[in-house]
Amino acid sequence: MKKGKLTIMFLAVLGCSLILAGCDGGEKEKDEAIAEAAEARANLAKAQVALAKIEKEEDNLKSELAAVIQERDKLQEQVDALTKKWDEAVAKATYTEEEVENLRGQLKEQMESVSKLQDQVKKLQATIEELQDKLKDIKAPTVPQL
Repeated sequence: MKKGKLTIMFLAVLGCSLILAGCDGGEKEKDEAIAEAAEARANLAKAQVALAKIEKEEDNLKSELAAVIQERDKLQEQVDALTKKWDEAVAKATYTEEEVENLRGQLKEQMESVSKLQDQVKKLQATIEELQDKLKDIKAPTVPQL
């Protein structure tokens, strides 16, 4: 598209130069027109070289952009995977904390229960010792001897 515009512009300058050269018929003007046409051709050639260079650079930049986009997409996938793992780890840690708190509550209840049972055992042992002492105090009835 850009090449076409440059070519049309060149042809317009060349055509105008030739028309101007042919109108007066002067050799000097004709030579100037030919010089201008040659200069226009040289400028067109330079412009075409510059355009080709710009188009090549554009193609290179498009390739680089595609590679960067592809790399960005890969990195985004990694970020998404790591975010998912992080969320799972946080959820697991939260669950674990809740379980630890539940187990601490159960442990506290069990320790209280054990403490109560130990108190009962001590009371029962004291009662047993008391009863044993009473039994010792009670003498077995003596059977008269025949």
